[in-house]
Amino acid sequence: LICHLGMSGSFRIETSNDTPDSSEILGAFYHERSKSAVHDHVVFHIVSPQGARSRVTFNDPRRFGFMLFSEGTPDTHPMLAGLGVEPTGNALDGELLASLLKGRKSPLKAALLDQRLIAGLGNIYVSEALWRAGLSPLREAGSIAKPGKRAKQQRD
Repeated sequence: LICHLGMSGSFRIETSNDTPDSSEILGAFYHERSKSAVHDHVVFHIVSPQGARSRVTFNDPRRFGFMLFSEGTPDTHPMLAGLGVEPTGNALDGELLASLLKGRKSPLKAALLDQRLIAGLGNIYVSEALWRAGLSPLREAGSIAKPGKRAKQQRD
């Protein structure tokens, strides 16, 4: 099952006590999850071998997300096969970022938005990261990482 949350989608995981009013939402979230059933598009009812019941609900007010059943591993699916490294995983570090950007003449912001290099980075996140790092989005991407230099030296 391949899921994409779009811009506003979320999963709500609840213990199932047969009625939404008596259920408990599991997990701690920074933003409150939508409970409006109007925007619930897919609901999975799960029963563990011990009989514990849970309900997993896909809620998407703006309808930008999707779910897709796929055979095989997700990384071989045509929609995902060409995507770059996962930005929140352990694989992305300074060394890998330097190698991804090495030799690129395009503006830094454009390179960071290239989903073939790093998957999932969007305009807001890239703009904010560049602002906080003090880096120009127009700077040539390949100039960002020089061997032996620290990030602060790069932006000065």
